[in-house]
Amino acid sequence: MKKLIDFDKEGFKKEVITNVKTLYRRPIEEATPQQVFQAVSYAVKDDIIDRWIATHKEYEKKNVKTVYYLSMEFLMGRALGNNLINLTYYDAVKEALDELGFDFIGTTMVGYTEQSKGDKIEANDFEILREIVSKVNHKVIAEGNINTPEKARRVLELGAYSVVVGSIITRPQLITKSFVEEMKKLEA
Repeated sequence: MKKLIDFDKEGFKKEVITNVKTLYRRPIEEATPQQVFQAVSYAVKDDIIDRWIATHKEYEKKNVKTVYYLSMEFLMGRALGNNLINLTYYDAVKEALDELGFDFIGTTMVGYTEQSKGDKIEANDFEILREIVSKVNHKVIAEGNINTPEKARRVLELGAYSVVVGSIITRPQLITKSFVEEMKKLEA
């Protein structure tokens, strides 16, 4: 894939470390997986904003017409991965995170790739997740069609390190309550 600009891996690593420090007041070595994810997201967001500003300055110079499109797809968890791919940064960011000592595996793209087309993460009692958890030494983040408290509890029971619930983003206070109640069953 053609690179649009050179990726500054060392600068990116510094930005992730700084984001963890400023957002969560802790060193990178003590950051949780969610905190690292957020720090990486902010670093990528900053790059996207810089590009957006530069693009719009060019538009203003040339007085071009623009069309805007907003979709709920931009709110989904897989946006970070897609942004990294679109920016041609995916491999470099993975390498930078590996060098910082982080490695996570997520199920976000199950059903969305050529290899997994038609697969559903919850099929056969989360067979795909169980297989991943059994074969890797890294933390596994379950994401994708985890849309009930029971599914969230089940993936944690099967060994997922954490679960992302992204498809049911309305009524957060009611949804959160039902998920918390289900997770408490693990403590019983």
